[in-house]
Amino acid sequence: MILCDRVSGGRGPRVFGLSLSLPPGLHAVVGEASDGTLAFAELVAGRVAPLVGRLTIGGVPPSTSPSLRAGLGLALEEPTLPDLGRVSDLLDAVAPRWSDGELATLVDALRPRRLGSLPLPDARRLALCLALRHDAPRAVVLHEPFGILPDALL
Repeated sequence: MILCDRVSGGRGPRVFGLSLSLPPGLHAVVGEASDGTLAFAELVAGRVAPLVGRLTIGGVPPSTSPSLRAGLGLALEEPTLPDLGRVSDLLDAVAPRWSDGELATLVDALRPRRLGSLPLPDARRLALCLALRHDAPRAVVLHEPFGILPDALL
């Protein structure tokens, strides 16, 4: 359960007085450009803490819990990946356990590439794969998901 109680914040800030309760399941938060959807995604993912109010996932604030954040998946339209090393180094570090052949194929094609040299579509693909790497994620947050997905999957 994701709970927001009078949350204000995010980069900007862009979210003001948000109160909502999202039970487990699939949900979409949609809006116009620059309306706060990115700020909300970053708040849920724990990348930033609310300036005011309280946001929790299962009763735990994601911004203060590294173990909770480790169980979250996040893929943004503008991915933030380390620029050092190879894709294979990053994949080994996060120890993904993918059994789905299609997902493994998407990642395996990128393994020998250097992280800092990935073009935006490949960086988005890798970020999406990393967001989905958990067997049972607490939450998966996708910002602008159709910009993240490879054209072949649309």
